[in-house]
Amino acid sequence: WGGLERISQFTPYCSSRHFLHENTVKRGWDDAGLHRSACALAVGKGADTAIRDTIVVTHSMGNLIFAEALRQGTCSLENTSKWISIQAPWQGSKAAPWVSNICSNHTSSRLLRWLAGELQYCDPDLPGQVYRGYESLRPDFPGLQNLIPVAQANVHRALC
Repeated sequence: WGGLERISQFTPYCSSRHFLHENTVKRGWDDAGLHRSACALAVGKGADTAIRDTIVVTHSMGNLIFAEALRQGTCSLENTSKWISIQAPWQGSKAAPWVSNICSNHTSSRLLRWLAGELQYCDPDLPGQVYRGYESLRPDFPGLQNLIPVAQANVHRALC
């Protein structure tokens, strides 16, 4: 992310900056713990679950996590806050089923299976399966399509 010092140079109007670091390989965007973490960070020390006077910037699967948190009512985005969405996989990723196919040994390429394992796409605790984070990015993953209306209603600006 470039480090806090570098980001601070480009965001002098912000009184503070916070980053969420969570394991999104072993947990999918639909994980309630991820929703709670995202909301807790965005809400801050507030007495309720409303996000106020905040610019929330999400990237990639973070968009799906935040959208589901809003959809589930884990937190809410007040009109004094803005959501900036960057590179959101609203339709899932076509790579997810492809990697899943490789991990499940339905490919003739031993090299691809080895590479998928080395790159930590395949879950060693569940042989033949990808990690949950990648599974949840399948275009046909249940609930994924429910996030698009949330984004349409709440995203202030987006970068593809």
